[in-house]
Amino acid sequence: MNAETFNSRYPVGTPVFAYPGARPEDFPNDRRLVTRTRSKASVLGGHTDVVWVDGHSACIALSHVDVVSETVYEAAKKAERTAAAVAAARPKPASDDPRDVEIARLQRKVAGLKAEQDRDDAEYAEVIAERDRALKTIAELEAERLTQNQALDDAVRELRTPYAERARRERHPGRRQAWLMLASAQEAERVADVLLNPKAARSASKGPQPSVEGEHYAAVHHDYRQSRDLPHTQTAEEASA
Repeated sequence: MNAETFNSRYPVGTPVFAYPGARPEDFPNDRRLVTRTRSKASVLGGHTDVVWVDGHSACIALSHVDVVSETVYEAAKKAERTAAAVAAARPKPASDDPRDVEIARLQRKVAGLKAEQDRDDAEYAEVIAERDRALKTIAELEAERLTQNQALDDAVRELRTPYAERARRERHPGRRQAWLMLASAQEAERVADVLLNPKAARSASKGPQPSVEGEHYAAVHHDYRQSRDLPHTQTAEEASA
């Protein structure tokens, strides 16, 4: 991210994790600053985008600065305060009394557990923030998909609208005239089809005709014959002879 983009997204005072030395994925034990920006980002020497943060005198490259939410920032600050309290509360060996030694051991254990809990809280806050970002992205994608689907439905509906109806709704005179010309051409093409092929036009207007083929036709069909096709029968005279 360059300085211009950083400044457009994050104002001065934005909570960040800053790494003056190396990033944690390169050197996990290097120092991390839980701090806020105290200046706008700028380009140092015409080649490196940097920003100044609280608690550090020199500028830090933007590649070594991670923006975090307020929740993550507060959790990390709390973990730092707890770790400092643990270091300050470590008892000095004042006596050889076994009870004092046991008390000091238990105090160190409690402080260590407290620091571990604060680290877990900070990690949990980061997971929750990541989940919220993912849900926001999903909601944006869903909204974008609905908008696109609506636009496609409107386009299909518009394409199915007859030219005459489009001309009636059009306010611009030039476009209205164009729609009327298309409607006239479409009507002329329909009339020409009727004149050139009236039988097909009548069939199309009546819809599909039922077929006479099949079992039903065979059951009701008869071959009627004319009188000239019937077999000869004897007359009364021919029978008495």
